[in-house]
Amino acid sequence: MKTLVFGSNGQLGSEISKRIKSIHINRKKNHNFDISNFNSVKKIIDKHKPKMIINCVAFTNVDKAEMYKKLCKQTNVLFVEMLAKICKINNILLIHFSTDYIFNGRKKGPYNEKSICKPLNYYGKSKLTAEQIIRKIDCKHIILRVSWLYNIRKKNNFIYKLTEQMKKKTIIFLPDDQFGSPTSVRFVTSILLKIISFYKKRNFPHGTYNLATGQPSNRYQIGLYLKKFLKTNNEIQPIKTYKIKSRAKRPLNSTLSTIKLQKILKNNLINWKNDLRRNLG
Repeated sequence: MKTLVFGSNGQLGSEISKRIKSIHINRKKNHNFDISNFNSVKKIIDKHKPKMIINCVAFTNVDKAEMYKKLCKQTNVLFVEMLAKICKINNILLIHFSTDYIFNGRKKGPYNEKSICKPLNYYGKSKLTAEQIIRKIDCKHIILRVSWLYNIRKKNNFIYKLTEQMKKKTIIFLPDDQFGSPTSVRFVTSILLKIISFYKKRNFPHGTYNLATGQPSNRYQIGLYLKKFLKTNNEIQPIKTYKIKSRAKRPLNSTLSTIKLQKILKNNLINWKNDLRRNLG
């Protein structure tokens, strides 16, 4: 199945591009690739004529999204709308990644695919709007909502920042009231490979799915586990989210139920500790 990966040099796209045979599209390599220009995007797709597009283009800095709303909207909403329209016209499958931040975090227990979405920040709103647009246009699509995504070789994620902090002899303050599951790009890509395999056999329905590791924990406990694994001497202290200065509000509960996905793939997903060890080991 001929595949285009948009955003192939980013946190997720770089891993997907390594493990899935595809044509890589990014702004460093493709100088004519302009996410704000419909004709530019259409020209690339028309040239390669893919059967599947994996969209890894995203504005993911949650705090900066509050400052640069126009850029965030162009990246997370308008570009996705372009892709969805082109995919609809050309009967192309669109695989798009969304986020746990479409929820407000006030629910007790995990969120499933039918849970009410009420994002607290502009980043979450932009990702939710993109989901709604894809469903409205009704192209062939698979939307994967991921939680606390990290790539240990890329800077803009919780695990990378935490491991860098642990290289210094410093006190680290981590919220003990934010719950979720660190989920590596390596793990996401491995599940994506299974999804594509099922899809080729016509055994994977279009729609929206939660994708995250199991056995969620809070950021403080994750920090303690990482400290033990890395054998560092940092002092780690718990702190409440409301005491942390940030431009954007964060949901306290980012726990995602993955039962829907597990039933189709017929296997249990890995827990975050095993996933983390596999990436750092």
